[in-house]
Amino acid sequence: MIQLRRRSEAFARREQSGIFRSVSGVNILFARRTAESNRGNTPESLIRKKLPEAVRGRAGSRCYVRSPEAPRQAFRGDKARHPAERRKAYMDIFADFSQKIAHLAVAFVPMLLAIICHEVAHGWVAFKLGDPTAKTLGRLTLNPLSHFDLMGSLLFVATALAGPFILGWAKPVPVEPRYFKNPRQGMILVSLAGPLTNFILAFLFAVAYGLLIRSLLSGNIAPSGVMEFVLKACSAGVTINIIIAWFNLIPLPPLDGSHILGGFLPYSLAQSYFSIGRYGILIIIILLATGLFWNILGPLVNKTTYLIASLAGVPVRFI
Repeated sequence: MIQLRRRSEAFARREQSGIFRSVSGVNILFARRTAESNRGNTPESLIRKKLPEAVRGRAGSRCYVRSPEAPRQAFRGDKARHPAERRKAYMDIFADFSQKIAHLAVAFVPMLLAIICHEVAHGWVAFKLGDPTAKTLGRLTLNPLSHFDLMGSLLFVATALAGPFILGWAKPVPVEPRYFKNPRQGMILVSLAGPLTNFILAFLFAVAYGLLIRSLLSGNIAPSGVMEFVLKACSAGVTINIIIAWFNLIPLPPLDGSHILGGFLPYSLAQSYFSIGRYGILIIIILLATGLFWNILGPLVNKTTYLIASLAGVPVRFI
């Protein structure tokens, strides 16, 4: 943009006639556009910001305004924001992060219990069917350290705080089908044990939620911040366990649903089917990131939540 600091005669005549006037000490200068260089910060946009409507209409599109007392940052667009705006943006980010921390704190215990019980159920059913591997390795315990997986835990925290979806896992329970009398049937039962345990946990959380609600309404328990936290945790326990159950029942290797489906396939076809497992985690991440998983799980989770809440005698609107 080239500024012509020397007034032309035409400019002087127009200024004397009142077409251009000094508005709050603002000097109006002629400007000439350069090709494509002022997109988003054109003279028209600047004059619209600075001049009132009456002067703006007469000034034309070839003028811009510059005030001597205005800081130079005002002409840099969004790159130089006002300190108050920056503080507000930082506070919004901090508030969003704090809200995620609060949600994670509420869901931490239900999530931990759901994952641990899921894995213990696999090992317990395998042990009952003759496989001592999980018991020998000390996996038939509710101790979180026995089921801790570093990569799965780090991914869970990262996606819970900064991701559009949440993904994590515990250390898988080892199972040896050769100990089973019927390996294919045994793997189906072991695979069903985990999701079935999550459905049972969801029902127990719903029952606990209903008992607390009735106690609050009857006055047996006084409302408090602790009670509110426990109610939120119970509600989260219902939803989390239902999601984990249905998520694992999806027939995609290495999820439990793949072992259930593989037990009904011919042996050669089952081997080809399980070979997809090497890309399983990548496929799961893509489906989660694109939202396709929730398109599948959403209706199932909603219907199951309604059913479990009805069995527990809790109105669905409370869950």
